[in-house]
Amino acid sequence: MLKKATCLFLALCLLCTGLTQGLAGPYDAQISNEWNLYKRYNQSASTTGQQLVNGAYRSFELAYILARLLDESGAWGSTLDGVWNAYSSGDSAAQTTEEQAVNGVYRGYETGYIIASILDTDGSWASVIAKTWEDYANGHSSAQNSGQQLVYGSYRTFEICYVIASILDRQSGNKYASYITELWDDFTYLDSKASSTSQQAANGTCSTFEMLYLIALILDTQGVWDASLSDIYKLYTSVDEKAATAAEQQVNALYRSVEVLYVICRMVDGLYY
Repeated sequence: MLKKATCLFLALCLLCTGLTQGLAGPYDAQISNEWNLYKRYNQSASTTGQQLVNGAYRSFELAYILARLLDESGAWGSTLDGVWNAYSSGDSAAQTTEEQAVNGVYRGYETGYIIASILDTDGSWASVIAKTWEDYANGHSSAQNSGQQLVYGSYRTFEICYVIASILDRQSGNKYASYITELWDDFTYLDSKASSTSQQAANGTCSTFEMLYLIALILDTQGVWDASLSDIYKLYTSVDEKAATAAEQQVNALYRSVEVLYVICRMVDGLYY
C-alpha cells in the first residue's frame, strides 16, 4: 500500500511512473458510482436541460472527490462540507433544470477554487485565485437570470482551471505553457464574438473542457491514459461539429468534462492503492 506522500507535487509526479489503469484507491467505489450515475441519467434524460443537469452535477461530484483526495491534511474539510451542503440545498430549491445546472456549475467552481488553493503551496497564485472568487461573487450578485448565472459560473470555472493547469505545468517544467496561453487567448476571443448568453455559457464550458483535458495530459506524463484521453477529445470534436445549438455544445462539453474528470480522479486515486 502506497502511503500518502507528504509533498503533494511529489505525489502527483508518481502518476507518471508506472501507474496502471487497474489500480483502485480509497475512493474507487465513489468514482465508479459517479460513472454509473452519469451513464444512467444520460439514458433517462429526455431533454437538453436534463442533460445539462447530468453533466453539471457529475462534473461537480467528481471534482468534489478530487478535492477530498488532495486535501490530505483535512484543512479544507469543513469548507468542502459547506460546498456539499450548498449543493444539496440548491438542488432541493431549484425549480427548473436551468437552476439545477447553475447549482452544479457554481459548486464546480467553488470546488475548483479549493483545489487551486490546495495546489498553490507557495501562494504565488493566491491573488489570482482570490480575484476569481471576487468576480464569482460579484457576477452572482449582478446576474439577473439563470442564463447569466451560467455564464458567470462557467467563466469562473474556466479561469480556476487555467490556474490549476498553470500550477501543475510549472511543477513539470512548463511543457504545456504555450498551450495554456493559447487556450486563454481562444477563450477571450470567443467571449468577444459571442452574441448571446447561451453562446457565452457554451464557450465558457467548452473552454473549461479544453483546460481539463490539458490538465489530464500534464498529469499523465507517461501516457498511461493517452488512448482514453484521445478518444474523449475526438468525441468532443466530432459532436461539437454537429451541434445545432449552443445548448448542445454545452452538453457535449459538460459530458466530456465528466469523462476527463473521471480519468483524473482515477489517476489521483490510484496513488493510494
